[in-house]
Amino acid sequence: MATLITRVFLVNLFSFLLFSATSYTIQPLVDSSQPGATFLIGPPGGFNITPVNNTPYLGGIVTPTGSPAIGTLSGDIFSLLSLSPLVAGSQSYVSTTLKDGSAVGFTNVFMPNPFDPNFPPSVVPRITRWENGVASEITIADPNNANAVFPPYPIAFNSEGDIVGQHIANGVVSAFRYNLFDQSFTVIPLPFSDVSQLVVTSINEQGKILAIANRAFPGPPTGQILYDPATKSWKEIPFPSGMGLNGGQYLNSSGQFASVYLDFATFSNKLYLFNGTDNLPLYNGPGPFLNTEKVFGLNRHGQAIGNLASRLGIFSGGAFDELFPLITNSSGWRPFDAFRDALVGINDNGQIFGIGEYNNALTSFVLNPTASPEVPEPGTVLLILSAFTLLLIRHRHS
Repeated sequence: MATLITRVFLVNLFSFLLFSATSYTIQPLVDSSQPGATFLIGPPGGFNITPVNNTPYLGGIVTPTGSPAIGTLSGDIFSLLSLSPLVAGSQSYVSTTLKDGSAVGFTNVFMPNPFDPNFPPSVVPRITRWENGVASEITIADPNNANAVFPPYPIAFNSEGDIVGQHIANGVVSAFRYNLFDQSFTVIPLPFSDVSQLVVTSINEQGKILAIANRAFPGPPTGQILYDPATKSWKEIPFPSGMGLNGGQYLNSSGQFASVYLDFATFSNKLYLFNGTDNLPLYNGPGPFLNTEKVFGLNRHGQAIGNLASRLGIFSGGAFDELFPLITNSSGWRPFDAFRDALVGINDNGQIFGIGEYNNALTSFVLNPTASPEVPEPGTVLLILSAFTLLLIRHRHS
């Protein structure tokens, strides 16, 4: 019995080592050639960027000028390029940097109320592309239907120049795809005929689209759907039993996505990873769950960054590791706080991007893993563990 327990312990130890947390070094994203310029990415700066596919470009805002900017990260060298001056009375959001180094996102223009100047202004979002220091508005139009309507939100982008969102024509809700580089436009019919609203959450570099279809009464209220351009078809992804969608979804280059669901029995958030076949818990450990759990990014290895019980960390192999204790050079940085700081993306190299406080100032950062971020697929892990266990059992009987 003791021998068997020892072998089981070795199997668990092997599993632990396979998924054990790596350590990180933290690098502030500061351009040494522009003293005083602060590059902010993520919610505190009002900008959103999810760095994937190892692109060297990041989007954000540079202060004190307030202009949107992109930064390039090459090794340890970070440099900053202002995109263009802001339009007076506007706010710009850099959503995605494209493969040619330009950026795309939104410019929100605040329009004063013409009847009552004391009334809050209305916000008019405009899809914007920044290229060679010039900002230009992108107008979406259906070349085959002049009456088609394109609600400005939500819309998703990828680095290949694809823009996807909701298309409404003659009362029928569909998806659309428009490409900035070849100007091609495609209407993508939905698998349901009773959709009242389509919420597009993301598109990856392969053109797969993740969306939520809100359906008309008395049908099912929502449907989680994934579009595959290779087969030109949608697949409905059922919610986990007893749960409903309650947070952001992040689609990676492998077609996996992470979601936040509300468990109706406990009224707490639960995090799941759709691995292409099944919806599996992203975290298998104990609570507490505080209904603040979120996912902020996902790379192609299935590593996700997020918030668990108000701690910022990384999910991998069903485990969660808080990030700040893993940083080996954290001097000058305030310990991460989920309510004050932010994680905004993780790329396929395992680098994690975010914003925190460094020497008493908000500063964007990149966490560089000191070991390989490769995480085997769950099926590979099970195969390895099964083979290892079988080997031990056979050795015992011999």
